[in-house]
Amino acid sequence: MCNDYRFTSYCKQFRDIALKKQTLDTRIRDEHRNTRIMYNQISKQGSEYRNEFMKIYNFRCSYCGVSTEILNIGLFEIDHFICKSSTLFSEEELGSLNNLVLACRCCNRNKRDHKWPIKYNSIFSPDNGEIANVFVRDEKYYIRIVDEYISNPEVNAFYKKLQLGTQKRRLDYLIIEMCGFKKLLAQNPSNSGIIHQLNECIYRLKNKRNLIC
Repeated sequence: MCNDYRFTSYCKQFRDIALKKQTLDTRIRDEHRNTRIMYNQISKQGSEYRNEFMKIYNFRCSYCGVSTEILNIGLFEIDHFICKSSTLFSEEELGSLNNLVLACRCCNRNKRDHKWPIKYNSIFSPDNGEIANVFVRDEKYYIRIVDEYISNPEVNAFYKKLQLGTQKRRLDYLIIEMCGFKKLLAQNPSNSGIIHQLNECIYRLKNKRNLIC
């Protein structure tokens, strides 16, 4: 199991997010010199900029780890990490790439206007990896709060708001893990029988997930 709860052992982890965001920011400003709020460019469905932004996160929710292997690409949204209703920052700052992250619709809608003290920004940020020190997968693949933060009210509020501890998050992880294992097996043609069985299991788990949702 990967140390970061958002990734299975077969997943490509996030790398150089800040650098990649800066590169995309520079490109957008060069091509659209009057753009003030980057969200307006990134959020357009089907746009090249949106696709490039999703690539930064490997087409994966930065909070729960679900990916386009399970969800249709249209079920991913651009989330304001610090919510748009915050009065601590300007509209331009809130709409900058530094404050935008990729999220599945479930995480984005659940989180919505959730706020926390500013000192928790670095702890909850999906970009710097600190969030992986707050939450962990247990032996049954549920997302749990680590012991250090188990009694922390802000962490518990964030955890409950995003519904990170639900069965759905567990099933997402299991399905993605099985899909990764299937790709590994597919490198050897003699594994066709096992792959067929895996496909059956994946199909059943996806159906169970959809029923829960």
